[in-house]
Amino acid sequence: MSCSKCQCEMRIIKAENVIRNGKLFVDHHVKCINPQCADYDKVQIISNEQPVTISN
Repeated sequence: MSCSKCQCEMRIIKAENVIRNGKLFVDHHVKCINPQCADYDKVQIISNEQPVTISN
């Protein structure tokens, strides 16, 4: 993923599984690695819903 301000790559600093409204999401906490960027060191969260299969 690229930073929206400077187009540099963003670094994942944390990933966690979260259940919201009965659905599973993976939240990636990312930040820009460019020291000259206005968003440098600001944590952003990107949330992606994950498919879940329940079987017996």
